Amino acid sequence: MPAGRPPIFDTPEEMQKLIDDYFCVCDSSNKRYTIPGIAYHLGFSTRTQFPDYAKDRPEFSDTVSRARLKIECQRSGDLIDPDTKNVNGIKFDLTNNFGYHEKIEQEHSGGLQIVRVELPPKKEVGAPVDV
Repeated sequence: MPAGRPPIFDTPEEMQKLIDDYFCVCDSSNKRYTIPGIAYHLGFSTRTQFPDYAKDRPEFSDTVSRARLKIECQRSGDLIDPDTKNVNGIKFDLTNNFGYHEKIEQEHSGGLQIVRVELPPKKEVGAPVDV
């Protein structure tokens, strides 16, 4: 008997029905899609179990990826929506749930001055020291 938790879904199609239901519920109640929300709706105990389900069961990979992409698309659209008020929250979500990284560029100004320092010749070990 294999160890571990029994699968929640037998087929990707079974999972897809609940995913579609989640999006319909959110759309009809004007709620934003979230990774924790979809994980809860699908019966998982943690938000990380949703993407992990596809890692453990490759036949679910496309189903999970497309659902995550739909949530990501909504979030990306929120960033360019002029009515969006909480941009930092959206950036947090994209960073922590979708692997986005903020690129920081730094410009440097000013010149570079090269100073040449001449050192006295190296003395050999054991040579007398001038006092």
